[in-house]
Amino acid sequence: MVYTLVFKKGVGGKVTRNLNFCSLFVYLAASVFWMIDMFYCDKFSFSHGMTFHIIWHFGAGFGAYLGIVSMENCRCVALGKPCELRYIFGIIPYMKLIATSKLE
Repeated sequence: MVYTLVFKKGVGGKVTRNLNFCSLFVYLAASVFWMIDMFYCDKFSFSHGMTFHIIWHFGAGFGAYLGIVSMENCRCVALGKPCELRYIFGIIPYMKLIATSKLE
């Protein structure tokens, strides 16, 4: 469904497409850490119990979050709602609806 909406029909534009690519890249990169953890769990362990599995959880969560933000943008564009992409701490994107005046 995402492929059809975003890539075939072009709903959401460049912002949605870029967020989807980032989402996929982050999730797949996190999956590499999960695979390393699955096969080499005993060999790779950082201090205080930190393992690659924890890195996978952060990556998978952030990848899923980017996918949700891209779908928010896609929905706003499809409904004709004015919105813009903003960032928290310069790295965490979120969609902000732009208020329009109804007094005009």
